[in-house]
Amino acid sequence: MWKDEWEYWTSQEAKSRAAPHLRPLFAFADRFLPPIEHQLELIDHETEILPGIQVVAAPGHTLGHIALHVSSEDERLLIASDAFLHPLHVEQPDWHAAIDFCPRAGLSH
Repeated sequence: MWKDEWEYWTSQEAKSRAAPHLRPLFAFADRFLPPIEHQLELIDHETEILPGIQVVAAPGHTLGHIALHVSSEDERLLIASDAFLHPLHVEQPDWHAAIDFCPRAGLSH
């Protein structure tokens, strides 16, 4: 997990300053992140985590959102996780979810 992402979702300051529509997400993070902390490796730069699997920064959906670039021989796949909530978001990249933190940053990736 990107270090900045972890720090944001576990920050009491960020939680207290969050817009009302984001508060349920902080409640979710409070419940589910601490129990898995010992299983995470926090990273702060793009890196290869396994042969052929590269972590790439993909801010926009969240401030520390990451994607995985998977390559095998001449094939490539970008796994963007939940940055695309609907197939229309792929077809219309300027459309975004209300919970996206910085949609313009997402467009540049």
